[in-house]
Amino acid sequence: MATIREIAKRVGFSQATVSRVLKDDPTFSVKDSTREKILNASLEMGYKNVPQYQRITIPQDVAILDNVVPDKGLQDAYFDELREMAKDDDRVIFLGFVQGQLLAELYSNAYTYVLPSDVEGMPLSLMEAMSYGCCVLTSDIDECASVVQEHGVTFRRGDIDDLRAKLADLLANPAKVAKYKAEAPDYICHLHSWDTVTQRRLAVYRGAVPQEEPHRDLLPAALVAELAKRKSLVRGK
Repeated sequence: MATIREIAKRVGFSQATVSRVLKDDPTFSVKDSTREKILNASLEMGYKNVPQYQRITIPQDVAILDNVVPDKGLQDAYFDELREMAKDDDRVIFLGFVQGQLLAELYSNAYTYVLPSDVEGMPLSLMEAMSYGCCVLTSDIDECASVVQEHGVTFRRGDIDDLRAKLADLLANPAKVAKYKAEAPDYICHLHSWDTVTQRRLAVYRGAVPQEEPHRDLLPAALVAELAKRKSLVRGK
């Protein structure tokens, strides 16, 4: 874990200033920019003793979306709790279900798209966000990491501190965000274009990609013969 001295050296403020900010000293007056710089650096450096409610500062607005049923909104105890926590912070916006032009505008103008899922298939929203040029931050589950690869940022699944640290790093490094934004559309549109996906699928059907053979000794002879017949027909096309 980083020390007060190391954080002070990193941010260029005195150890006393860093210490009083991290201890949330109510008698200590400091500029918001100074506090933000110290908090972000402490998270990036792995300092663990930051008060829970101070652990991340958010200069940008945060829009929270969920794929819910249109017109019903976010009717969920978890989102009710989030609303209660954010009710006095007008930077946090609960948008509910969005689509069409509004969704396109949100993707196009987002600073960072965050997908902290524990479980996914192949997340369409993640691919959509990258196609619009979003810098993406996702959990490191295989379903997300395999889509993003080196063209976005991942955090350890379920690790809130790692998520905060990665967010703080992106907020503090616009150049890094700009790099991910610039490379995302070409990468994702090439990898998952209709032409590319169709060719991969056809290759499977035509037998160009080796497929695991069924356990023939466990299949009835008639079924084995039928499988062989279908396989020869597909290859003959």
